[in-house]
Amino acid sequence: MQSPDVSASLDEFAQYAVKMVEQIRQTPIRMAVDVFRLGQAMVLAKGKVGGRGKWVAWQAANNLPRPTINHAIRLYKHFGNEAALDGKTIMVAKREAGILKPKAVPKPPVYVPADSPKPVLRLERTIHSVEEALQGVKDELETLDRNTRAKLARELEKLASDAAKMAKAMKGSKVAVGV
Repeated sequence: MQSPDVSASLDEFAQYAVKMVEQIRQTPIRMAVDVFRLGQAMVLAKGKVGGRGKWVAWQAANNLPRPTINHAIRLYKHFGNEAALDGKTIMVAKREAGILKPKAVPKPPVYVPADSPKPVLRLERTIHSVEEALQGVKDELETLDRNTRAKLARELEKLASDAAKMAKAMKGSKVAVGV
């Protein structure tokens, strides 16, 4: 979607914002330029709306998610122009702008000895990857539509059930591990 028209009316800004929020949520690889353009439109709209109370009411009246709008404005103000984004994804740009905490790169925990069988080592790496993915999803929940959240929740419930069964089997196993 193109950059917002500086001379747009408040209704046009609202329509633009609704389309941009939907586009951002549905695009598989979301690029920061879309959020930047949304932020630009919202800065222009905010100038036309007036004070804080009116601005919040305007967002609510147009069903615009406040966290998404606030992040977009902060991203726009931080980068200042589209060229500064240089193909960054939303998460990278938000971290660079200080909207999200920098991604810490913790050393993966070691659950099993290094000489364990390959499937066991793969399970250990997978556990760590799932933990990282879950943490990342927390940062993005507001951008997911209800159906996507419901599908992810169902899959996580299945995974949790399978993991609980495996943990129970491991605890009840008569086989001595590492002997």
